[in-house]
Amino acid sequence: MQNFIVWMNPDREESAAAAAKLNGAVLTAHTDGVMAAIRRELKRFGLGADLAVFAQTCEEFAKQANADMVCISSSNGDAVAAVTYLEDGYAGKGVSAVADMRYLMPAYRQYFNRPDKMVIFQGALQYLSDEDIAWIFRRHINAIIEWQSNEGLGLYEFGFSLSDVLTDGCRHVLREVVTGWLNREILPELYNV
Repeated sequence: MQNFIVWMNPDREESAAAAAKLNGAVLTAHTDGVMAAIRRELKRFGLGADLAVFAQTCEEFAKQANADMVCISSSNGDAVAAVTYLEDGYAGKGVSAVADMRYLMPAYRQYFNRPDKMVIFQGALQYLSDEDIAWIFRRHINAIIEWQSNEGLGLYEFGFSLSDVLTDGCRHVLREVVTGWLNREILPELYNV
């Protein structure tokens, strides 16, 4: 996982608005690297992929700013965004399920600092797609299984039996298990962010 400063095209009027939308985004890996992931995110927002001109790690940005006394000036048309880039295969110990939730719920970004965010996020889980649920499970399988084991939770505790798994193809079971884990283990962390 790396944090980047993304510089937007100073010649484009919409750069400041694009930087505001992109700021704080958690980007999943792209085969062509961080700039491709940034462009993918801009497209997802319905913005031009060419709005981002380059990205540099926060470390590089700070080093350059301190050495050259570089300043960001909106009067010069400067617009930047800070993003987190999750490298391919970034999973297992240290993976932030909180970052994954922030990635999956960009429409809820404005609620992250509200006192009533707990109720909002619990309701938002129902809108995660089956693909989102499967993605979370794949990335956090060990943590989810460990949680189930530690809590003594089996199929019956989630209201299912083996026949449900065999006939349903696990979709509903997976949703219940993952959202149960998110509700009890991850959302409380998200509330404190």
